[in-house]
Amino acid sequence: MKKQSNCWENTRCNNTECAAYQNPGFLTGLRTVKNPAGAGLIHCIDCDEFINDCNKEDLSILLRLTSRIFKSKQLKSTKNEVEKLGLELSIGFSDCFEMLKKLSLGDPTARITINTDNWLLKKLEGALNKAGESIERFINQTHEMAIGLCEHYDTLSRLASGDRSARASENSQNELISKLGMLINQEASALTQKIKESEKLNRQLEQGLREQKKANDKLKELDRQKSDFLSMVSHELRTPLTSILGFAKIINKKFANIILPQLTVEDEKVLKAIKQIHQNINIIVSEGDRLTALINNVLDLAKIEAGRIDLNFIPTSISEVVEQSIRAISAIFESKGITIKKHIQDPVPTIHADKDRLIQVMINLLSNAAKFTDHGEVTCTVTHNNRFVTVSVADTGVGIASAKIKHIFDRFEQGVDTLTGKPQGSGLGLAICKHIIESHSGKIWAESAEGKGSTFIFSLPVMSELSMEITSIDHEVTEIVRQLKDHVEIIHPVQAKGKKVVMIIDDDEHIRELLRQELEASGYKIMESEDGLDAIQKLHKKKPHLIILDIMMPKINGYDTAAVIRNNPDTKNIPIIILSILEDAERGYRLGVDRYFTKPVDTKSLINEIDRLISQGETKKKILIVDESESAVKSLAEVLETKGYTVGKAFSGREAVRVAKEMKPNLIIIDALLKERNEITKAIRFEKGLENVCFILLGAHNEN
Repeated sequence: MKKQSNCWENTRCNNTECAAYQNPGFLTGLRTVKNPAGAGLIHCIDCDEFINDCNKEDLSILLRLTSRIFKSKQLKSTKNEVEKLGLELSIGFSDCFEMLKKLSLGDPTARITINTDNWLLKKLEGALNKAGESIERFINQTHEMAIGLCEHYDTLSRLASGDRSARASENSQNELISKLGMLINQEASALTQKIKESEKLNRQLEQGLREQKKANDKLKELDRQKSDFLSMVSHELRTPLTSILGFAKIINKKFANIILPQLTVEDEKVLKAIKQIHQNINIIVSEGDRLTALINNVLDLAKIEAGRIDLNFIPTSISEVVEQSIRAISAIFESKGITIKKHIQDPVPTIHADKDRLIQVMINLLSNAAKFTDHGEVTCTVTHNNRFVTVSVADTGVGIASAKIKHIFDRFEQGVDTLTGKPQGSGLGLAICKHIIESHSGKIWAESAEGKGSTFIFSLPVMSELSMEITSIDHEVTEIVRQLKDHVEIIHPVQAKGKKVVMIIDDDEHIRELLRQELEASGYKIMESEDGLDAIQKLHKKKPHLIILDIMMPKINGYDTAAVIRNNPDTKNIPIIILSILEDAERGYRLGVDRYFTKPVDTKSLINEIDRLISQGETKKKILIVDESESAVKSLAEVLETKGYTVGKAFSGREAVRVAKEMKPNLIIIDALLKERNEITKAIRFEKGLENVCFILLGAHNEN
C-alpha cells in the first residue's frame, strides 16, 4: 500500500494526470533525493516525476513531514489493522453511495451517519448531509413557491371571471411569492377601479343613447307630423282648387262662347277690358294648373316617404318617352325663344319601366333646363350599350354652384340662391326624379359649372329577353282591357243624355255646384246628396244611371257607401265613379267602382268617362274567360276584376257553353290554341241572348 503524507498547499506534482497534482495539499509516496550538484529534490513515487522547483525551506519541511509519517504508529500497525482500516473505508464509502442514490431519487430526508474516526469519511459524511439538507431546503422552498403560484393563479382566474373581491396572499416567507402577490393585488385594485370607471362611462353612454334615441324618435315624429301636415294641406287644397279651376274654366268657356259673340260694342276701353278679362281668366287657369303640379309633387313626396308610390312597369321605348316629353314642353321653349335639339342613337333597346313616370322625369328635367336658360339651346341625347340606356339633358343656362350640386337632388333644394334669385318651383321635382329613377334600378346625377350650363343624366338597365317575355303578359292584359272598352262602346251606342240621371254625392256644395253646371251643360239630369247616408236613403226612392262619389264625408265615408251600394241587389249594377282628394284607386276597384278620379279633375275627361259608362248600360260588364290553364285564367281574372268587370271562368268547351248560358256575358276571351274554340263560338252564337256577344282570341305574341 502506498504511503500517504500531508503536504504544504503550495506543492504539487508537475504531472497533471497525477493524484498529487489533482489534490493539492497532500501528496502520495514522496521521497527526497539528491542530484549530482548536491541539491535536494522531491521525487513523486506515484508518477515517477521529480519536482524541480522546491527550494531548501520547502525541502526541509517536506523531510520533517516524511519522517513523521514513516514514524507514525498507524503505519507501523499490523496487517490486520490495515485490513480493518480498508474495510471501514469500504463500508463508509458504500453507505455514502447509498445515500447519494436516495438523494438522486428525490428523497430530501436522506442522511448518513459514519461511526469512525477516519477524517476522510467524516468529511464526506458532513458534505453529504449538508447536501441533503440543501436539497431538502430547496424542495421545501419549491413546494412553498408552487403553493403560492397556485394561489396566485386562482386569484388571477377569479379576476378574469369578473370577481372584483379576489385578492392574493402576501404573507409568504418567500420573497418572490410575496412580491408577486403584492403586484397581483395592485393590478387587481387598478382593474377594479378601471371597471368602476368603465361602468360609469357605460351608464353615461347608455343614458346618452337613450336621450339620442328619444331625440331621434322626436325628430321622426316631427318629420312624420310635417309630412302628414303637408299631405293634409295638399289634400285639403285640392277641393278648393277643383272649384277654382272648374269655375274658372266654366267662366272662360261661357265668356268665349256666349258673352263675346253677343258683344258688338266698338268702344276701345270696353274691348280692352274684354281682352284683359279673357287674359286674366287664362292666368287663373294657368296658375291653378301650376298649383296643381306643386300639390302633386308634395303628395308624390309623401307617397315616396310612405313607400306607396305606384309604378306600372311595361316594355317601354325611351325614344317615345323623349319625343312625347319634348312635345309636351315645347310651348315653354317657344315662348322663351330657346332651341331644343335631340340626338338619339338608333335603334334604342327596350327598357322595363313606368312610361308615365319616365315622362314625368323628362318633363321635369326639360322644364328646369328651360327655366334656367335665357338664351342658347337645350340638347337631349340618348345613347346605349348592351347593359344601359343613358339619357342626358344639357342646357347653356346659369349653371349650378359646386357647393350646391352635391345637394341638388335633396328635398326642397333650389339650384339658385333664394336670397339673390327667385326660386322657380317647390324644390321637390329633382328629389322625386331621383326616387323614380332609382325605383327603376337606375342612377341619376348632374354635371355643372356656374355660368357654363348644366347637364342632368340618368341611366336605366336594358331589358333582357327573359324580362321581356315576363312583362309582355302584363302588357297583353292591358291591351285586352283596352279592346274590351272599345268593344263595349261599339255594341252600346250613346243614348239620349236628357233621359239619364247622375247622382252627385259630396259634402262640399261648391263641388256639387261645379259638377251640376258641367253635367247639365252636357245634357244630364242631376241628383245631389251631401253625405253617403242621405244618398243611400234616396237610392231607395230613385235609381240614377250613374253615381259620382266623394270619399271623405261625414256620417259614412265613400268606401263604405260604395260597399253598401254594391251589396244591394237593386243598386249593385249602377256604375260608380269616385272623385276624391285621396289617391287609393286600388281600394276603390276592389270595392267594385268603375272609375277613380283625383281632385282637381279634368272635367272633359270626367264627362267622357260618364258618357262611356252610361252608354254601356247597367249590366254590360260581364266577361267569360275560357282557357285550359288555370293559372292563366286566374291571372287574367284578377286583373279584370280590379277593373270592375264581373268575370266567369271555364276550362273546357262544354263548360264554356254552360257558363255562357247562365252568365250571359257581353264578351268572351278564348285561348286561341284551344282546339274547341270554333265549336264554342258556333254553339254560343245560336243561344238566345248571346247573338251579339263579342269574342277575343288570346294567342301567342306573334299572332293577331
